[in-house]
Amino acid sequence: MPSSHNSGIGTKGDKLLWQTRIYADMKIICDGKYWLVHRNILASRCDWFNARISGLCKKGEYYELKLEGYHHRLVRSFLYFIYNGVIDHEHLKDTSKPDNVVLAKLHRMASDFDLWKLKDALVAMCTHYLDGQIEYYAQSPKENLQVTGILAGVKYAYSRAEHQQADLRAVYVNFFARCHRNVINNPHFYEQIRAIPDFSADLLKVTGKTGWGGESDGEESESDRRARRHTRKKHGKKHKHRSQSRK
Repeated sequence: MPSSHNSGIGTKGDKLLWQTRIYADMKIICDGKYWLVHRNILASRCDWFNARISGLCKKGEYYELKLEGYHHRLVRSFLYFIYNGVIDHEHLKDTSKPDNVVLAKLHRMASDFDLWKLKDALVAMCTHYLDGQIEYYAQSPKENLQVTGILAGVKYAYSRAEHQQADLRAVYVNFFARCHRNVINNPHFYEQIRAIPDFSADLLKVTGKTGWGGESDGEESESDRRARRHTRKKHGKKHKHRSQSRK
């Protein structure tokens, strides 16, 4: 069964077959759930399946393939995308986790299976989600800023080799680069970022902040220069006032 590398995903015929499961000849089993699917569709839409389906044995009415290490919501959403060409976000939602974490998990699965069209769609969704958060994180300093949820997504983005998840890594680096001045003073942030050294290194490249302690390796920004001049001027006035009061 030749594969055309993610081509033909989401055709009208595929959508109908997903809804009816007519002519299904294969069973995907994972996390206590199973889905009836079509070998020809999976093999022609995804190289990972194409490399494995021909070696499967038939058990009763269906060929069976067991997947391990994935939550059933992810597997269902993954298969849904192959047939429909869109992400079933409502079914994918997990109220116990932020949206960006769930998207990052599915992106990691898409990386494992080389489903690039799904990766592109997830990067776009994650970008949209983080753009909706940027105003809150970037407006003003917040001593008790909670970044745990977003950093959980970062951990998934950095859980595979760089060439597999470079696109999603860039989304998170860009987010924190845009609001880093209001998170660098958060000790909670330091503790978690130190556990993701590659992410810390990527942030350093973009922002010039070493160790995220506020010191700069690169050229001083214009905003930093203005703040420094303002502080120096303010201190100069205080010193002048003290000198005059002594006289």
